[in-house]
Amino acid sequence: MYAGLPMLLAALQALVVEYEFILHPPSTINPPNINEREFVQRYGVSGHLLQDLNDLIELRNEIIHPAHVPTGTPDNCPAYLSRIKNLNLLNTTGAPDHDYSLLGQIASHRLFEWAIGVVRSLYGAVITSDPGRAARFQGFLDTFDEPSFKG
Repeated sequence: MYAGLPMLLAALQALVVEYEFILHPPSTINPPNINEREFVQRYGVSGHLLQDLNDLIELRNEIIHPAHVPTGTPDNCPAYLSRIKNLNLLNTTGAPDHDYSLLGQIASHRLFEWAIGVVRSLYGAVITSDPGRAARFQGFLDTFDEPSFKG
């Protein structure tokens, strides 16, 4: 889990780079960074998918930052991740005033399954953004549907 979330977002960024460079020389285009607004605009990411992307980025940041500060909440979940907690994606003791550490809450299979679904949808947004290139990249999206991928 701790390696999986950052790797999913790294794979998405790698797809964007390949998608942009496949038909353009590297010196003529700068692929958008998935952390920036240009990514959202170029590939039409909006609504719930945009919320999911933002939450996934926050979760990734929580995992990769080496120093964790106290969340300041009784349930050890920062306010900016309350949407994820409300979706019942985190591990929990069920006690409103004392829960697992944030990293303990993030170590959830439900959360990882959700993250895979979000990244699959983001792959879809990138791949289908240009019908002329979609067929060339469809295999990347189909990978998510392989039985070996689903386990």
